[in-house]
Amino acid sequence: MSTLRKLSKVGDLIPLPYHITPENRFEILNQIITPLYGKSYDKQLGIKYTKNKKILQSFGKRLREINSPVICAGDGLVCPLERVKESPIVERYRNKDEFSIWPGIDGYNRTLGFFVGQPSVNKQVYCVEPYHIVVSRESHLSIAEKFQSYLKYITKYDSCENYGLGGHWRRFHIRSNCLGDHMVTAILHPQQLSQEQLNDEMNQLRQFFEDDCRIKSFYFQASRHTRLSDEKSPFINIFGDKTITESLFDKKFEISVDSFFQINTTAAEVLYKTIMSELNVNKKTTVLDICCGTGTLAILMASDVCRVVGIDSSQSAINDAKKNAAFNGIKNAVFISGTVERELPKLVDELYSDNIVVVANPTRAGLHPSVINILRELNFIRKIVYVSCKPEGYALRNFVHLCVPSNRHNSHLGSPFVPINAVPVDLFPQTNHCELIITFERF
Repeated sequence: MSTLRKLSKVGDLIPLPYHITPENRFEILNQIITPLYGKSYDKQLGIKYTKNKKILQSFGKRLREINSPVICAGDGLVCPLERVKESPIVERYRNKDEFSIWPGIDGYNRTLGFFVGQPSVNKQVYCVEPYHIVVSRESHLSIAEKFQSYLKYITKYDSCENYGLGGHWRRFHIRSNCLGDHMVTAILHPQQLSQEQLNDEMNQLRQFFEDDCRIKSFYFQASRHTRLSDEKSPFINIFGDKTITESLFDKKFEISVDSFFQINTTAAEVLYKTIMSELNVNKKTTVLDICCGTGTLAILMASDVCRVVGIDSSQSAINDAKKNAAFNGIKNAVFISGTVERELPKLVDELYSDNIVVVANPTRAGLHPSVINILRELNFIRKIVYVSCKPEGYALRNFVHLCVPSNRHNSHLGSPFVPINAVPVDLFPQTNHCELIITFERF
């Protein structure tokens, strides 16, 4: 739960935009999580194409406002927009679900499911059971229902609605691989619980779940923090393996409890294949993978290039990247922990003579402007493939920044980049979300 909830005044909160009842709660939850459900998949793809077309038109409008030499087509597009690449699976595709624990519409305060409303925004927030969500795997819903029974009949602790007012249970995470192995994590706020009391709760969880053959790994976290990081509040392995393994193409990846992995595995293969096609690499190419995360893309393309250099600010992600590179016998990939703005300048002398292409797949916050400045200043970088899960947000500022014309006020930036192609990839069927890949080149 956001700390904003604790700090907000009641008068600052607004009513829910829904009239939710026990009878319509599942319908409302579906509208929130899967707003395109009920439309044909072709119709969904058409909606996402139109959305991305508007984003590129907005991009073109901003370029015209800064007198960019980029010429838009008659329909206002800054570059060709390919059709949306389809997800091979459109239902039950989520390999990870993050359930909350909160009062339900019936008043029961240990309901497991998804929020209707935002605790930091709305006066009344409900948790609605997830059992009618079509994008969650059936096995996830079954295990979630089992944990709901644990909350109802075994544990004595209630949900944590406000850090300062008590309560304990917060989240229940489930992730799984294509083989049907599951990793689950039960998360609570320890409040004033002693270590002995926490140990007793972990023992109860072990006794309740360890005979479930689907669960290969069970973790427990007692966290006082909003962000559930292992550094601040260690994840404790109650039983089972420490990781599960997933396959992408011919590579295998060990997934740890706090690893990032694309939520739609089969569509992730479509995404990565498209990125590699846009990069158009060969055995002489060095790929600079900024925001490389756990190194999935770097490892997938390593055998087709001279080498890969990955940079990410998360030390745990870099540790996973190194481990998975070794797991797959990859020897031409280097992974560096640190911010791109700090680490990239250190590599200039080493990379200057290489055939360099850059791939950037940042979070929704996009790249820091200083990173764009560095990419612009390094004239030996001729191509950038930018991947965004929210291109209408901060990423759009990055797109414009890459294309700002050079003049006497910003001559240090070097020549601007030009967008040459855009490809949407649908990783999130039934929702409004879509990944967008834009390829930029410098001539």
